[in-house]
Amino acid sequence: MATLNWSMRSIKELKKDVPASQRKKIVSMVAELADFPHVRPNLDIKPLSGANGRYRMRVGEYRVLFIVVKGTPIILTIEHVLRRTSKTY
Repeated sequence: MATLNWSMRSIKELKKDVPASQRKKIVSMVAELADFPHVRPNLDIKPLSGANGRYRMRVGEYRVLFIVVKGTPIILTIEHVLRRTSKTY
């Protein structure tokens, strides 16, 4: 069975910083990471440059940053990104 872990920081950010209207969407999209790397091809997931083993998933104006340890995705943080630049992450 596929699993998914959330860091304490990501849980805190989800509850405190993400509006309820976006929270449900983020949780449902993150739930699909349980089968990583066998996820839907239309999920916007990319590896972060310069950070081996770290990925980001785009969910609207939010970015979910995660790593994969022994086949289990671990959600590290959720960031609100209004303007993307080369130094966003």
